[in-house]
Amino acid sequence: MTTWYYRSSGKEIGPIGPGELLELVRKGVVSPETELRKADNRWLFASEVNGLWEAAGRPSVGFKCPYCGKPIEKPPCHCKSCSRQIEKATGHLVLNKLNRTPEKPLRPDLD
Repeated sequence: MTTWYYRSSGKEIGPIGPGELLELVRKGVVSPETELRKADNRWLFASEVNGLWEAAGRPSVGFKCPYCGKPIEKPPCHCKSCSRQIEKATGHLVLNKLNRTPEKPLRPDLD
């Protein structure tokens, strides 16, 4: 599995997996200016990682606790809300919205 690291407030955070990185982009924790590195590669800005924002904006599968209805990780897992062990849960489609997307050049007016 690919591991990623990012810098926040001068601290290196990681390793994190690809799914965690996408979730941090969706929440706005990782912005286009955030420094990232993949495994032992060089640091670069998140906006330079090809396809990162496109992947974060795609729908994903989410799971809810069958007992309390709160979001959970992929089973088997432990529900943090109701403290039950979850062996199975039905997945549902999650439409992901980004808090911020990288700046793109403005298109000239065609009028």
